[in-house]
Amino acid sequence: LTIPNMAVLRTLDMYEIKMVGLNIERRTSSRNKIPTPLGFPSLYTVRLTQCHGLKDLTWLLYAPNLVSLTVGRSAQIEEIIGKGKAVNIFTEEEAGNIIPFQRLEHLEVYQLPKLKSIYWSPLPFPRLRKFSIARCPDLRKLPLDSKSGGNNPGEDLVIRN
Repeated sequence: LTIPNMAVLRTLDMYEIKMVGLNIERRTSSRNKIPTPLGFPSLYTVRLTQCHGLKDLTWLLYAPNLVSLTVGRSAQIEEIIGKGKAVNIFTEEEAGNIIPFQRLEHLEVYQLPKLKSIYWSPLPFPRLRKFSIARCPDLRKLPLDSKSGGNNPGEDLVIRN
């Protein structure tokens, strides 16, 4: 599935979808002839359930303002954001400047039997309030760093499994 620029998309719900990947079109700027990624600047909520065939959701790097992510019952997903695929999408300079999930408040992953990784290194998740994991037996490391959930004074970060 190839998705063009969807600057006004706020919510993406996919249920019982059979696809192997999601591609984002890149266009060349008329001024500098450099390919620029199009994205989802207004995408705040993503819910994916029973999306069989998907192995990763690396395209979420194009959603810098994502607030809520729920992924469940998708038997083939191995990574939420894959390092190998991320370096193929962006230049090294672009990849070095991207820190995903800066606005994420809610992260829920469940019944993902092949999930091994959410992200390859620790992330700050400054606004994270709820992090729920259930039935992801191959997930061994959480991508949280010491600052995760730190911008929510008076609230605790809740992690359930």
